[in-house]
This record gives sequence, structure tokens and C-alpha cells, in this order.
Amino acid sequence: MGIKPASSEIRKVYAKSLYRAGPVLTRINRIPQGMENIEHGKSFLEWGMVSAYNPGGKRHPEGWNHRMFAHLQQELEKAGFVYYYGIGSLYNQEEPLFMVAVPRGRLYKLARKYRQNAVVLLQKGRRSRLVFWGRE
Repeated sequence: MGIKPASSEIRKVYAKSLYRAGPVLTRINRIPQGMENIEHGKSFLEWGMVSAYNPGGKRHPEGWNHRMFAHLQQELEKAGFVYYYGIGSLYNQEEPLFMVAVPRGRLYKLARKYRQNAVVLLQKGRRSRLVFWGRE
């Protein structure tokens, strides 16, 4: 069973949300603020934001969400990726995420593994992008 595509409502929520991680603050189609303040030992030009909460845009119990998020963090640490803890928020709703210095293909693989509909791509001086996927 594949990842179902995000509904138009979910897409609008993602597009309107504010994304914060470490010193970085951005919205979709905006140039991220604070990218120049990122310190890391690798020369990645691109970063991605990914979560493990509420796969497919469907609410899950907090205990389940916390466990999956912890598994994602362990996987990032085991692979040696540089990452920052962050939050995606809209109105009074928040969801934790990680901003990761990782090759795009690996980022997509992680997001699919944790059944996420989308990731946010960031580069210094370029507009943040939202990438969706999924099958009916």
C-alpha cells in the first residue's frame, strides 16, 4: 500500500505553515531566513525538513507520533546526518520536524519510510519548496 496523495486541504495547510528549525525560519515560496547562520561540518548546499508525525496527514495518538519521531531521530544520528530540531506551525497547531543536511534522494527515502506526504527543501538564497508525492 503506497502513500496516498495529500488532499487539497492538506496542501493548503503545508503551504501556509511557518517552518522553524535551528536558526532558520521560512514559509513555502519564501527565501529562508537564517540559513547563513547554520554551522555544520559538511558542505551541503541543500537542506530538507521532514517529520514522522501523522503519516498521510492523518492524526495519530501522541504516543505513536513520539515513538515514530524518536525512530526518525535515531536513524538520522546513526547515519551521521547533521540536523536541527524544528516545528511546522499554523494557527495553534504545531508538528515537530527535523531540518537535515542530506542528499535529496535520501531525504525522500526517509520521508516515504515514515509515510509522509511531502518534504520542504531549503537552500540559501533560494525560495523554499514543497515536494509532494503519493499514489491513489
